[in-house]
Order: sequence, then C-alpha cells, then structure tokens
Amino acid sequence: MTGRSVLVMNDIADPIRSARWEASSRADVARQRRRPDNRAPECTRPAVEMHRYKAGYNPPPALLPNIRNAEIPALGKAVIAASADLVTIIGVGALASTLPGGALGLLGASSAAAVIARSSRGLEALCHEASHKNWSRGRLNDILGNILAAIPVGTTVAHYRESHDRHHKYFGTSEDPDRMRYIELGIDELDRTRKAKFVLKVAAKLPSYIAGWFHSIGTSPLTGVATAIWHAAMFAAARGIAGTHVASTIWKLWLLALFVVLPVLRFLGEAAEHRYTEAHNEFDATISNLGFLHRRLVHPHNDGVHGVHHRFPNIPFHQLMRMHQFLISNDPDNYGALLPWRRRVLENPKIGMETT
Repeated sequence: MTGRSVLVMNDIADPIRSARWEASSRADVARQRRRPDNRAPECTRPAVEMHRYKAGYNPPPALLPNIRNAEIPALGKAVIAASADLVTIIGVGALASTLPGGALGLLGASSAAAVIARSSRGLEALCHEASHKNWSRGRLNDILGNILAAIPVGTTVAHYRESHDRHHKYFGTSEDPDRMRYIELGIDELDRTRKAKFVLKVAAKLPSYIAGWFHSIGTSPLTGVATAIWHAAMFAAARGIAGTHVASTIWKLWLLALFVVLPVLRFLGEAAEHRYTEAHNEFDATISNLGFLHRRLVHPHNDGVHGVHHRFPNIPFHQLMRMHQFLISNDPDNYGALLPWRRRVLENPKIGMETT
C-alpha cells in the first residue's frame, strides 16, 4: 500500500458532511448579505460543522532531531530582516523625492510604491512569525515584533496571534477564520489558468477582502492610534534629518503602498495558500508557493514555504526553505511525493516534487 493510500484512508473527510457544511456556510453568507437594515452582519455559525482535518503528513522518526533543531529562533535574524524592510521603505521613498515630474516621475513613483508595498508585505510576514513566537520565545518577541513589524502595518502581534492561532488550531472548521474568508470570497473557485478572468475576479473580490482584512487581524481604535503615533514619530525623525519634502514623499508613497498596492499583494498571497474544497487533510489543503515572484514579491521571508510552516509552525522563517529542501531529500516518498505546490502565480497547484 502506498503512502498516499494510507493518508487517504486515515484522513479522508466524509463527502456528504463536507457538502452540507459548504452549502450551509454559503447560505449563511448569502443571508448576511441580504440584511435589509444595513447593519453589520451577525457572526453566525453554520448548522453543520466541517470535518476537522488531520495533519496528513508525519515525518520519519529519524528526522525529528533535525526538525527540533530547526525550531530554535534567532532574534537577531528577525530584527535584521524587519530593519532591512523598514530601511528599504524609507530609502526608496527618499530616492523617489529626487524624481522629476511628468511621465518619468510618475513611472518612478509607481515603481517606488511597488517596492514599498513588497517591503510592507515583508513586515506582515514577520508579524506572522512573531505571532508564533518565532523571533524569540521570551518577552522580546512581542516587544520587538510590535515596534519593527506589526504596528507599522496597522496591527499588533497579540491581535494577529488571536486570529491566527484559531486558523491553526481549528483548521478547516467554522472556527477557522481563513476558511470562512475563503468561503465568503469564493477563493477556491478562482480560475488561475485564464489570466484575464483571474484578474477580473480578483478585482471584483478586492473591495470585500479589504473591508474584512483589518477586522480579521483585530485592528482596533487603540491599535490605530498606536500606528498613527509610530508613523508620526518616524515622519518627524525623517523630516528632521532630510527635510519636509523628502519626509512627505516617503509617507505619501508609503500610504499609497499600504492602502492600494499592498492589499493586492496580500490577497494574491492569502488566496494561494490553501485549497480547502479539494483536500483530505491539512497537508493536502496547504500549498507551498515556491517560484521567483512568490519568493521575491508575494511571499517574502520564506512565507511561501507553507507546507512546512503548517506542519511545524515553530520553525522560524530563516529555516523554512532549508527544512523544505531537507524533507524533499530525506523523505521523498512522502513529503516529496505528496506536497502541493506551485511555481507560477497563475497556475493550479501540482502534487509532488522531484528530489533535487
């Protein structure tokens, strides 16, 4: 019997129960959208609970010491990664302040906003790391994670952790906030094989996605105040060093990136991480996005190595790709043969990778 057969026999969900849960969830979302009184939709629970997915992958016992060694955090690497993103944002914004006007200046400013959005996406990935205490297992994890990564992009480590812990703990159930967003937005139905159709669908879903994002990460008025204070302090420092024109250019571009460009990158990233409706277990439902654009733009800091992350969430970002390659080489018949992954942004996931 193959490893795949064993996984399916052990982990396959009841298809009738799954279909009923999907129908119930969609009906619930539809009812909320039809509320005539314009009040915010109530948080209701589907009538039938979704099957709680099993892990779907267990490494050979001989590999466990290597996995445990990879779980050791490195605070310095996290601080350097976040600082590099912040320096990139400020540096690119400062360079943009020297651009001429006209079409050339517009092109340069647009490129600068894209780079700043990518670095802001990097900060979000590092906030995610801090939510798992992968900067440090001690108090400095949240302190530095907030100052260098979370607060600049409008959240806190604690708020992000509250939602994200439920995603991992209740994966695939109605208590999984990511699962519920997938259902409401119809993300599993996105067709990645037709570029024009994909772009139009993403554009149509973005307003609803953006509206729900800050709620999903627990952004509150107090968090908003903390974010405003952080940016005001950094703006004042930049103005004192480089002048008002440079500081104003940096923050105009950063705001453009945060509210226009970053939501697109974030949506592309989150929509690529899972496929709930075609999966039998958590490993099947989790997609690793490993191509150049994923690594450099959509999923920075190894955030695209999602199969390893979901199975071993205590492995910090700087070890994820190394562990992925280790498992490909040392467990090719299970991890390597069963891993869902994609290289390009516009392609459906493949199953299995060759040993390299």
